[in-house]
Amino acid sequence: ACASGYPSSGSSSISVEGEVLRAPGWYWALDLERQCFVDGEHRALALGLGIPGALLLLAYPLAQALVLARRVAAGQVTGTSEFFARYGHLVEDFRPRLFFWASLVELRKLLLVAVVLGFESTGVLSQLMACGALLLGYCAALMGLLPYPYRLLNRLHLAAGGVLLAVVWINLYIATDGDAGDALSAAALGRRSLGLQLLSVVLVLAMVALLLLMFAVRVARQVKAVLDVDGDGRVSRADIDALLARLQREGGMAAKLLSCLGPRRRRGAAAAATAGRRGAAASP
Repeated sequence: ACASGYPSSGSSSISVEGEVLRAPGWYWALDLERQCFVDGEHRALALGLGIPGALLLLAYPLAQALVLARRVAAGQVTGTSEFFARYGHLVEDFRPRLFFWASLVELRKLLLVAVVLGFESTGVLSQLMACGALLLGYCAALMGLLPYPYRLLNRLHLAAGGVLLAVVWINLYIATDGDAGDALSAAALGRRSLGLQLLSVVLVLAMVALLLLMFAVRVARQVKAVLDVDGDGRVSRADIDALLARLQREGGMAAKLLSCLGPRRRRGAAAAATAGRRGAAASP
């Protein structure tokens, strides 16, 4: 990361006797005495790691979108094609005409990181405004295109994007609230800032809790569907026994585990049968 300015041995812009001010330019944020791409260490890190790494991260979603576009044009992204059997997970979560949405999601993440780093030297306000504009455009595209085939998924993704956008706007308001210092005391500003920060944390935690709840409901339904062998909508002991018998027939790790537990279960069943016979013999 580079910052523009007049770096010197002191933080003040007023020259002190014996101090040498360098020419204006871009200087390394980690060491303001080193000029970007002029200093050997910065040039080696930037050209050898930073720029190639950024291009590699950017190439992944772009290459994915390009490959999928060519496959779609060739008619190979269908439910019966070999390509779909191997790489269908890249497109099956979206509507057919929006096969490229996964690439847009990756680009959104990369652009948010790039905005935060790129506007670091211009201040927090620039970072928040750029992130807000990017998230607003993403939410607008999500509302207009509705890329997911289910209404619930579109609403959840839109809610998550809306929460991120609200957090950015709250922090933007906090960053600009210092201009009201003449009308409000410092203590009042501090309390309001703390309250808004807590509000942003509550919004994020509420969204995470909602997503975890939806995930738990989905998992519970899947488990019930697996355990309900007879399909009557209830999980009974007969369903569990039928499932265990099927797993033993299919073999694999589950069958080995059940075989280890089998003798114990058989001993328990034999003991119960013996107790039943004794009770029958003792009864008049």
